[in-house]
Amino acid sequence: MRKTLFGLVAAAGLAAATSAVAQDIVIAVAGLFIGTLEGLNKTAQPDPVNIPTRCFGDTGPQVRNGERHTRAECAEMLIERLQTVDAAV
Repeated sequence: MRKTLFGLVAAAGLAAATSAVAQDIVIAVAGLFIGTLEGLNKTAQPDPVNIPTRCFGDTGPQVRNGERHTRAECAEMLIERLQTVDAAV
């Protein structure tokens, strides 16, 4: 529930950003909130409902339990994910 609510708030913020600079700022702030709420897990492992999860809560068919990432790789994946969401809004 908390993740869904935060996702909706983040999506609304991304949609409200009109300039490239504003979008970059919103993406950076959203990344800080997500990082704080999700925490960092550099080794992918199952979440409470057995979905493989890595880094800052990243899930999907590409995630394999046991894979390892650096903090920089996790941050890069989070930014890429936020930019994908931004482009879709």
